[in-house]
Amino acid sequence: MKMLISGVLVSLLMIFSTQNETLANEPKLSDVENHWAQKEIEELVQRNIIGGYNDKSFRPNNKITRAEVATVLTRVHDYKNASSSFKDVKKDDWFYEAISKALDAGIVSGYPDGTFQPNKNIQRQDIAVMLTRVMTKNGTFDKKAALSFIDNSEISSYAKDSLRTMVHYGLMNGRTKDKISPKGEATRAEVVVMVYRMIQLLENAPVEPDPQPEPKPEEPQPEEPEPNEPTDKHYSEMTLDELKAAYGTRILIERIDGYAPGVGIIKRDLMDDYYEELHEYKWDVGDPVTYMKDLEKQLMNLSGHYATWYPKYEIISYRGKSYKDSVLYEPAGIYNFNSLKFHDLSILPSNPTIEGNRLIDLHTYSDGFAVYDYNNTDVGYLEEIMYKKNDVWMVDSVNLFGHFGAVKENGNEVTMTRDNKQVKVQVGKKTAEVNGVEKSLSVSVEEKNGVIFVPMREVASLLDLHTKAYLRGVGRIEVANYPLGEDYQ
Repeated sequence: MKMLISGVLVSLLMIFSTQNETLANEPKLSDVENHWAQKEIEELVQRNIIGGYNDKSFRPNNKITRAEVATVLTRVHDYKNASSSFKDVKKDDWFYEAISKALDAGIVSGYPDGTFQPNKNIQRQDIAVMLTRVMTKNGTFDKKAALSFIDNSEISSYAKDSLRTMVHYGLMNGRTKDKISPKGEATRAEVVVMVYRMIQLLENAPVEPDPQPEPKPEEPQPEEPEPNEPTDKHYSEMTLDELKAAYGTRILIERIDGYAPGVGIIKRDLMDDYYEELHEYKWDVGDPVTYMKDLEKQLMNLSGHYATWYPKYEIISYRGKSYKDSVLYEPAGIYNFNSLKFHDLSILPSNPTIEGNRLIDLHTYSDGFAVYDYNNTDVGYLEEIMYKKNDVWMVDSVNLFGHFGAVKENGNEVTMTRDNKQVKVQVGKKTAEVNGVEKSLSVSVEEKNGVIFVPMREVASLLDLHTKAYLRGVGRIEVANYPLGEDYQ
């Protein structure tokens, strides 16, 4: 067992301590204070397992790829050398040996198209499957918890038992009280915590498992194919989860206030539409690949809607990428914005080009907003729509600034923390306390309908965030953790 644990520690050290990171005995990491995984991170750092980056950060919220996780897990045991023939894993790739070993050991598998997608960020449900496989190779861990999360329906069929195992043994909890976020991308912090807990579990597990009563004979049950496994099923016979696993999701996010005022933002998976047409209608809708290509062409024709409705109609993102960065973007088909009396495609938002950067695009008349990250786009909501007070935009402090750091509301007081800045405001006061120093605000903090509103741009600046307003009737304000330039006049 000690040899097993040693392998885990060496694995983590090699994966997380890259040439861009410092050793664990360097000065204290700058960005783990008050982080939910602080205890586990500092424990592994203290044991010289993980190092921070050269700028003394740990970047706990950065994502981790399938190749990196495969490399970690193949060092849990001394797995034998093997070969693999994935289309996107070449023999001279740094991860070839680890992926080949993991495949041979049955820890990982590839996609139906013959790829492994090594640089794809790993989902929480997939790390659960891999860790469960490692655990069961090193002991008896057959107990399972009943899951009562409100997003249980989002768990792919192949991962349900693994998530139940992980929850029972305490390796994984919900991302929130109600949601386990099975398809959320795992972060460095999450992987560290899960592997740390696995180490503790394996260290304390008996070398020889307790005798178990002979199970009663049961009828053999067919195994559900996991999405990373090749399958011979015809697409028409696949479940919705199997279709998404084999052909991918097609998440489309649209703002449709132009069609239905007050509706705001709609987020849907086009693969759900395909599945419904495939099974509910009599005509042949074709295979998923052809269907999606045709549907994407139809969506590209919606570029003309921008001329009539923008900014109250827009495609916010497709498959995680902003409209401008997606395959749907056809600038030649977008004419003058009739409602705005000008045409300037530079005003359309894009995903940040640097990992860790985040852009929020607020529409001043809507409670829904887009959240643009380096490799994903999502949606957030304000409790109440923003408004102007003495020509200053007031915003729901908790639901906006919570996307950039920790926010704590206590009665009529809100404390916002980002990196090394802590900003505290109180209803009725025309000041903010910044790291204990009082700063003046142009207008006082207000409470309306149970929501605490703050002067948005001033508080953003106090948190070292940047803002940019789009004038000329566009009705947008961007907030980001990187420079945005001057207001658009």
